[in-house]
Amino acid sequence: MTFSCFYIPKYYFCYVIIIIAIPMKLLYFLTMMLVFCGTVCYAKPLTGNIEGHDYVDLGLPSGLKWATCNVGADYPGECGDSFAWGEVKARKDFPQDSSFTVFKSEGRLQKSGVIDSFGALTAKYDAATQNWGDKWRMPTKEEFDELIVYCNWTWTEWEQGCGYLIESKKEGNDGWIFLPASYVFKEFSQDDFKPTVGEYWSSTVFDDEWLSYRLIFHSQNSCNGNKLRYLGANVRPVLK
Repeated sequence: MTFSCFYIPKYYFCYVIIIIAIPMKLLYFLTMMLVFCGTVCYAKPLTGNIEGHDYVDLGLPSGLKWATCNVGADYPGECGDSFAWGEVKARKDFPQDSSFTVFKSEGRLQKSGVIDSFGALTAKYDAATQNWGDKWRMPTKEEFDELIVYCNWTWTEWEQGCGYLIESKKEGNDGWIFLPASYVFKEFSQDDFKPTVGEYWSSTVFDDEWLSYRLIFHSQNSCNGNKLRYLGANVRPVLK
């Protein structure tokens, strides 16, 4: 029996063994139950819920908890909204002259209250805080680094899209999140309509008048890099 429509986490394989031992007349029914249960469990990896949004404890050294969905999304595989860095309202178009953060140095941004003394967006300019509530915020560059180092990243297909299944490396922790790709780049895909690249804003400014840090990934790699602040990217909140 093969499963190609979605990823099945390791603790579901016991169901496959049970199905093999069941009389054939029940096979169809139990297979449908497996698909249903697998889809529901995969769509709601839950440790807890704060202000109406689910989060997961991945056993990270910092103790940081990650949301299961992007801002503007209803389930983990949905990309949700795109934001320019430092803006809290979602947009679809991102012209250069629409951003108030470009042409401003780190010192200027701090003086005007856009970032704090650590170079991270303050609550007023944080898309996660403003859309989800005071307990949520955007991750910093260092917190994305932690996610890369202390979790296993597996490129995975989800429904009509792709992205990374990110599972805890900590023994005894079955926590995971899914980060969907949202941009189409022909270099990484044979399908012109299937997103293959993901970009997620961090709250951390880059030492430049144009750039801030963001996570970028495709099927071969994931890393932190910088991006023009006026361009759009997704936001995955974390718990303060």
